[in-house]
Amino acid sequence: MEGSGLLGRSEASPAMPLHVLLACHNRRDLTVRAISTFADAAAALGADANFTVFDDGSTDGTAEALAALDVPITRIAGDGSAFWSRSMAEAEAHVLHAHDDDGYIVWLNDDVELDGDFLEIALSAADSAPRAVLVGGMRDPETGELTYSGQQRGGLHPLNFAPIEPNGTLQPVETFNGNLVFVPFEVARALGGIDGSLSHTGADTDYGFRVCEAGFSLLLLPRIVGSCAYNPDPPVGPVMGDWRMFVGVKSGGNYNTMKRILRKRHPRTWLGYIFVTYSLWWARRLAYITTHASSGVVVQAVGDESPGARYSPAGVGPTLMNASEKPETELPSVNYLDAKRRRRRARLHRPSVGSRDCQGRPRHDRP
Repeated sequence: MEGSGLLGRSEASPAMPLHVLLACHNRRDLTVRAISTFADAAAALGADANFTVFDDGSTDGTAEALAALDVPITRIAGDGSAFWSRSMAEAEAHVLHAHDDDGYIVWLNDDVELDGDFLEIALSAADSAPRAVLVGGMRDPETGELTYSGQQRGGLHPLNFAPIEPNGTLQPVETFNGNLVFVPFEVARALGGIDGSLSHTGADTDYGFRVCEAGFSLLLLPRIVGSCAYNPDPPVGPVMGDWRMFVGVKSGGNYNTMKRILRKRHPRTWLGYIFVTYSLWWARRLAYITTHASSGVVVQAVGDESPGARYSPAGVGPTLMNASEKPETELPSVNYLDAKRRRRRARLHRPSVGSRDCQGRPRHDRP
């Protein structure tokens, strides 16, 4: 370890300590950019910001780059096995042990490009709702469309979510994507920290549930505050290879991740929900194979390296090709923990009349 009224801001906010958490692995330039942007914004507002970075085995010079920054940084070195959830949990545990104040713990993904006024918007919201967890929405840097945000349940499956579009007011949400999140210190202590036993994904979803279950407010900031592109979907590959990817440690289809999140809230039916998730994945894959086999597309068997397979530039797997070498449409995913695939269906959720927020208050449609 190494050393409306919402856009106005009161003068009390900048004195609030901001303890910023990041997890990184071999993304030196992005990590440095995220920290520098946040530090510059904090300095401009006179805010007290410090950074705790869990560097999970980076070999690209991240440690040296962090040491060269003229900002207060604590770097915690990992061995490359922690992934995002445990990395963030370790960083948060360090902050909770080292500090005891009335400030905020801030989650920040290093691939986020923050807007110039992001911190002013967040601090203004903190003045309006001082005990609330605040979530920042993100846009695609190319299209401007919403990518990551607060979320509401979007279907019958308890891990099926729909994103919420910021509308100029603080909106209650049920959970969130953890790209930029402001957590009051008292809330973080009450919840007992991020669940680092989850795999790469799911800790933000679980944390959002826990915020609401503990009776705290979970609010989406009134405006989008940064840019963050979707992680690219891998092209369709061999069936068993794609299945292993779906249930792997970095996917929301991971058995242990779904089990831990679902079992906390559905102790009698959690296994059924997992069965439905996996059954839908196989049903959609078999339907895809059947449809494209009848149209002459070369469908790979496990281990098939026929001329019909072409590997993507990123080397993440083969793409199915037809005789004219035009890529076929990728297989839809049923990863209920990964909201980006839900967003690609261009469904922005508007809560229905009579629905309730995470504190049980009636919610009404936005105009």
